[in-house]
Amino acid sequence: MNRLTSFYIFLALGGLLISCNDDVSVGANLIGDQPIEADFNDQLEITAKTVEPFSQFVGYANRNNFNRGPYLLGSLDDPNFGKTISTVFVSPRIDNEDLPDFNISVIDSVVLVLPYDTLGLYGDNSATHHISLYRLQIDIDLNSIDTLYTDNCLDIESSPLAEIDIVPNLSDSIIIYNPIGDTTLSVVPQLRFTLDKNLWQNVLMDTLNTLGTQALLNQVKGYAITSVPDNNNSMYGINLQSTGISGIEVFYTDTISSVYTFDLSSTSFSNESRSETSIKHNCFTSDYGGSEVERTLNDSLAQFNYVQGMEGFNVEYDLSSVMDIDDDIVINYAVLDIYLLEDSNTPINELRSTYIDTSGTEKSIEDLGNSPYYDGSLMDIEENGMSLKRYEIVVTNQVINIRRGTIESPYIYLRPTNRNLPRHAILYSPNDPNYPAKLKLITSKP
Repeated sequence: MNRLTSFYIFLALGGLLISCNDDVSVGANLIGDQPIEADFNDQLEITAKTVEPFSQFVGYANRNNFNRGPYLLGSLDDPNFGKTISTVFVSPRIDNEDLPDFNISVIDSVVLVLPYDTLGLYGDNSATHHISLYRLQIDIDLNSIDTLYTDNCLDIESSPLAEIDIVPNLSDSIIIYNPIGDTTLSVVPQLRFTLDKNLWQNVLMDTLNTLGTQALLNQVKGYAITSVPDNNNSMYGINLQSTGISGIEVFYTDTISSVYTFDLSSTSFSNESRSETSIKHNCFTSDYGGSEVERTLNDSLAQFNYVQGMEGFNVEYDLSSVMDIDDDIVINYAVLDIYLLEDSNTPINELRSTYIDTSGTEKSIEDLGNSPYYDGSLMDIEENGMSLKRYEIVVTNQVINIRRGTIESPYIYLRPTNRNLPRHAILYSPNDPNYPAKLKLITSKP
């Protein structure tokens, strides 16, 4: 334990006393202008282990303006984290009541349009992806499907409707043929699949009788898109955000050539008396067999801990040693310092801290809601002449409330802020001899 000389020096060291808790304010009122001896303590024993996440990750929810993106395609294979395969599911919806009269129209072509998401590629960006389009095997009942979690993969037909091989390029526009006017167009990078126009001709003529998304889905069902990269280590995103241009384009001719687009992205409808939605969903299938994360799962003696997005893992930290601090000691500041092992070009940029309350609900730690100095972002630092990366998790209020007994559980959990991204982090555990994770406290004794 390193002794600081006075309360005033402690204030000068970056304003570390700024934490909203009664311990600090009451102590200050009692002592007035008298100096307080402040201590720095990084010797409390903490333990950490890699654990499975407590809460399921929602891939689709039938609620207003639900957007989860990016919707990932492909697979990632990593010796530390195992293999994860991602599939995208979509279904069309009727987003207005201005359908053309397809009874007097001829369907020229029907095209499924899936623009890329500019959030980028993950893994090998030079990999060739074998893309397959399948029809769903199940009937979608919009009244019964409320939530789909990312481990819910929908049943698909055995044979694909279409297959293509591509190297995704998320930056360059592409040139497509436009049957309207027999022209070409420059459009954002996207996947395009030609659908069966005869099927759609029959579907649209029948749908005119009921004019509803459910009637459309009863015949069309929906689609699944899969991708197999040639090296099993590449993922990229599909843009199904409500502001995007994904859809099913129906090119038709009555008196003139026109196009009508069925929406694939929205989950709200302008007419409040009707509940219309499109299914847009990501499913992850993971195999952790033989990976490091499988070997060290729930092991509090491991040298490294593993955090992963998608359906991946969290890290549990046991802070119960704070109960060993004498009752007359005031905790002014508490932070978890956790170093990152740099083995990935797509690390997690920000970690979120949670705990489990007495009802079994996962909640953000007290500091995330109350402290303006909470920061779970990844930082570049210099230490002993070394360039390192470190997360600093402020846990002042959480620790104070653990000591008071207002929070019963001494455990906190770190997970990615954006679980939908295929990022991961390998963290040095408290057991590492060189860069151990530490709980650092600044305390005072009035």
